[in-house]
Order: sequence, then structure tokens, then C-alpha cells
Amino acid sequence: MNIRTKILIDRIAGTPLLAVLNAALSLVPARKRPASFRTIIVCKLIGMGSIIQAGALLQSLRLSYPHARIVFLTTKSNESLLSHMAMVDEALTIDDRTVAALLSTTLRALFTIRARRFDLFLDLEVYARFASILAALSGARQRDGFFKGSPNHGRGIYSHLVYFNIKAPIKDAYLQLARVAGCKELSAAIPGLAIVPRDRSAIADVLRSRGCGPQRRIVVVNPNASGLRIERRWKHANFTDLITRVIKRFPGRTIILTGSPSERGHVAKIFTGIEQPLRDSVLDLSGLLSTGELIALIEVCELLITNDTGPMHIAAAIGTKTVALFGPCAPEQYGVAENVVPFYKNVYCSPCVHEFEVPPCNGNNHCMQAIGVDEVFDAVASILMGGNLPRELRTPIRYTATDGSSPLGLVNGKR
Repeated sequence: MNIRTKILIDRIAGTPLLAVLNAALSLVPARKRPASFRTIIVCKLIGMGSIIQAGALLQSLRLSYPHARIVFLTTKSNESLLSHMAMVDEALTIDDRTVAALLSTTLRALFTIRARRFDLFLDLEVYARFASILAALSGARQRDGFFKGSPNHGRGIYSHLVYFNIKAPIKDAYLQLARVAGCKELSAAIPGLAIVPRDRSAIADVLRSRGCGPQRRIVVVNPNASGLRIERRWKHANFTDLITRVIKRFPGRTIILTGSPSERGHVAKIFTGIEQPLRDSVLDLSGLLSTGELIALIEVCELLITNDTGPMHIAAAIGTKTVALFGPCAPEQYGVAENVVPFYKNVYCSPCVHEFEVPPCNGNNHCMQAIGVDEVFDAVASILMGGNLPRELRTPIRYTATDGSSPLGLVNGKR
């Protein structure tokens, strides 16, 4: 299923079921808070970056409840990522690739959760009714989650509701849940990702088979963004131009393109747009790497150039220098690390990602279009020449429409 289908199912089926569960649980007397937590389940269904950012919460739970078993509930696509997060004892997954798989694996997961009688359920989702339904049916003694707007929809379901502030770094929002869960010591940093020798060996073999030896200097370019907000993409022509400039200015480096299997078509446009003589310096590995191999690749590369999406958070967690392109999200929301140079133009309607299912620009992403190739290349060149991260290049500007229109304009009540 694509993301739009999932959102539609969540809205149509989830809304009435959630209302019934909330009303029913409102009649149930509140249960006494456990003196401590022996079993904790953390739920974040989608978003690789958000799961990595949740590392600070997981570390806080581990510090406060060192003997608790921490289980992470997510979708099947994130299972491999969780194997690289040392604070997670077990991953419990739901397969959302088809409706039939979603139903069967959800029932199986709920049976497992109820049978194990968890002490604490932490729901990190904000918009998914499905996650609230899982919390309601979990049977956990304490259930904590977020609200945005009115908290009434969750008063019966959750023991504690925390306001989700879209202006705060997502890591800090998650740490608010750690506070209501009784954590006395909070983790200030996001823990790194564990990289296993098997993945390092596998990516070395992949690179060697493509003629990229261990001495080759690598720049990874991730031109993609998940289907959750495709407006986070910088134009493919911009990436083609940028890659061409890097190859000409810094001969001897290998450019590696990454992306999921569903994004191979977008990556192919970038690859085929590069002049034929220069393509020998470019490897298209989109759709070919496991999560572990991607992490190992980002570990060994000299620089990552990426939109605001999962690989950026991987690089931030393992310390790889990164140039990140932001638009629908603001860098402050996702706690950009010291090794990341963010470009963000702060247009009038940004950040919109936490406010709208359909963005105000209706897909015409002014926020990303305002980022120029020249300025990004200047930052990339500075890093590749061995300089410090060029933070002075990150000054935000305000977008001004030049054609008399507005990215928020309505005509006869329609976009």
C-alpha cells in the first residue's frame, strides 16, 4: 500500500473505532501507576528519522529502568534499523504492505502485547489513529501519548497526554514522554547506531565489485524523500548539476546514489542527466542496499548530500559530515547535529509538514526551489577541500513571490 492509501484507511476506519474506544475506556477507573516498569513498549510506526531521534528517549528509559525489557513496535520496513539500536531489546513488527497483511499481523501483534501484560505503552505517533487504537487495546497499565489541538480524543485511552509542540525539536518532544514516564535522568544526546562487521564487509564487497576500491574517496548523494512528504525533494536537475560540478572540480572521487526500490525511477533521472564521460564516476545503488549496508556506506563516505530524510539522521547519529536540504521541515524540528550543514530558506508557509496532509503549496515546493545549486556547491567544495563545516552559508531568507501570486493563494476557494 502507498502512504495515501494508509492515511485514507486510518481516517475512514480509525476515526469511528477510536471514538468508541475512547468513550468506553473513559468509563474505566484509572489504574494505579506501577512503582517501576519491568516491561515497556514504544510505538513509532513510520519514519526512519523519527525512530533514530527516539534514541534519546530509549536511552533515558534505559538509564531510569535498567532492568526493564524495552520492545519497539513498528512496521516491518523498520525492523532492520532497530537491530542497530542497542537500547531496543526486541522489535515487534506489523506488515503494512497489503490490507490482508496489515490485518493479520496487527491481530498477531495485539495478541502478543496483551499476553505479555506490558507495564508501560509509549505512543510516539501524533497523527495516526491506528497507533492510538493499538495503545487502547494493549492492556498496558500506563499508556502515554501526544495530543495536538484538543486532547479530548485520547482522554480515555491515555494515562498522560503530552502537548506536541511542532516548534520544538522532535527529540525534546519525545523526552517529554520520558518525563511523564518517571525518568529522572534524561539523555542529552542521540546514541549512535551499532554497525556490525557483516554489513561493513558486505558494502566493501559491493563497492569492490563496482570498481571502487578501499582507497577511493566517496561522496554519497541521497536525492530522495519518503512518500510521506515527497515535497522534501530537491529537483533532480539540481542534483544532476551539483554532481557534475563535484566530479569536474574533484576528480578521483566516486559519487554513489542511494534510495529505496520505489525511488529508483527518480534516481535514474539524475543518473541519465549526467554527461556520458562523467558517469564512470557515478554508481547508482538505489534499491540495492539493505539498511545495514546503507549505514555502513554512510560510515565510510567522506560526505553525504541529502534531502531531509532517513539517511540524514543515520549520518547525524554516526558522525558523518552532511549537507542537508530542508524545506517542509525546519532544521530545528529534527535537532540537526554538529556534523550537519542544513540549508533552509524559511519561506512563509514552512514548516508545514506537521500541519497539513496536503501542503499549502499543493506540491509546488517553493521552500526547496529557493535553495540554489551555487550555494550548495560552495558548501560541498569547502568540506571536500578539508575546511570546517561552513555554517555561515546557512543564513535563512524569506521567500518573496515575484509573479504577483502567493504560494498560499486560493482562487474561488480552491487551490
